[in-house]
Amino acid sequence: MKILVVEDDDLSAFMMEELLETLGLQAEVARTAEQALDRLHEAPQEFALVLMDIHMPRMTGDQAVIRIRATGGHPPRNIPVVAVTADPIWADPRRRSMVGLTDYLPKPVDVEALSAICARFGVPVQHPRP
Repeated sequence: MKILVVEDDDLSAFMMEELLETLGLQAEVARTAEQALDRLHEAPQEFALVLMDIHMPRMTGDQAVIRIRATGGHPPRNIPVVAVTADPIWADPRRRSMVGLTDYLPKPVDVEALSAICARFGVPVQHPRP
């Protein structure tokens, strides 16, 4: 199973892919929320987790999550979606639950925090070598 990384910034997307690779995981990057919704619709069982940037042009990450949660199954409405953002308002569980976000991962992302998020949602990781 893959991790869907929704990130419009090239450097942030590259870094997230590298961190996931360090954990022995495969990532697929969607550059827009619309691309992410399309991928989840095309291959609903392919992804174990979505790492969603919040501040993106056209459709924001929170708007995309609202669409995911409103679907009847394609994309899977119960897939874990983690907000990946430097915006601390998403650390508030009440705020996240209002739109259907499952958890929060603050930027800049470090490998230990990413590993913990993956483990929390049942995604097995390899521990990085020192």
